[in-house]
Amino acid sequence: MDGNSDRICFLFPGQGAQKVGMLSGFFQEFECFRSIFEQAGEWTGIDIAKIVYEPNDLINQTRYTQLAILVVELGLLRVLNQAGVEPCVMAGYSLGEYSCLVKSGILTEESAVKLIVKRAEHMESACPAGMGGMAAVIGMDWEAIEGVIGSYDKVWIANYNSKQLVSISGEKAQVMRACEDLKAAGAKRVIPVNVSGPFHTPLLKEASDKLGVTLKEFAFLEPEIVYYANVSGEIVSKGDDVRSILARQVSSPVRWSHSMSGILKSGMGRFVEVGPGKVLRGFLRDEKDIALYGMESISEYEALLKDVGK
Repeated sequence: MDGNSDRICFLFPGQGAQKVGMLSGFFQEFECFRSIFEQAGEWTGIDIAKIVYEPNDLINQTRYTQLAILVVELGLLRVLNQAGVEPCVMAGYSLGEYSCLVKSGILTEESAVKLIVKRAEHMESACPAGMGGMAAVIGMDWEAIEGVIGSYDKVWIANYNSKQLVSISGEKAQVMRACEDLKAAGAKRVIPVNVSGPFHTPLLKEASDKLGVTLKEFAFLEPEIVYYANVSGEIVSKGDDVRSILARQVSSPVRWSHSMSGILKSGMGRFVEVGPGKVLRGFLRDEKDIALYGMESISEYEALLKDVGK
């Protein structure tokens, strides 16, 4: 690694990374991690620790999933802050962008928690159960995928994850037909994804509009640390831009690959996935001269601290 090896980027996963018992080692070991569960419970009236750490089906319902993931990510941020590990830049995948807002100082923890509850409610109400479909498309260029799905009026690319991995989403029946067309057109693999709605497509326009109204109730400050937005794949450096970005985000594609391209060009040497799962690290596994870290366990966290000299 070169002279930029000490520059750290925080990556925050989104919906789909959740599982019962996630990050339980941190809950057991760190009071600062546990305390955010108690505070978030006071702000929302929801027992989040019960949802995350006791057997249940609620964790996979959008209104609870988004809150649970945000709270565990805020807990990890408290742990990292206590250890003095700081990022130079950040990116969050879909709801993970809200963790960026807190770490950057744009939103308080309380505001982010209350806002994510409203976001989830708007998204659920805009998506009747069973109407949405999603599929991962592997080994096919974006332009080729767009050419295949262009004949459908309710199928779009929802997630630009990497050059050879995107997700399409939209009306379920059309997505299923598009999957067959993509296979015939040469995609290496097309894998249906179990989702509760056509997230990040124009079918979420109603949720986007409602969220835009809700966002007016919250104060957004200037960022102390810049982050990359999903809707543009570019840096956000002004707090005034955030309301529009967040409102558009739920009905616009996640331009994750665009964000990663910009961050890699800026010379980040270390990438830390601050949350459950390994998906975001997986998107970067073929990149040279970078170090990838997770925080799914205390041992991974300790390995990070050792490498950054904390």
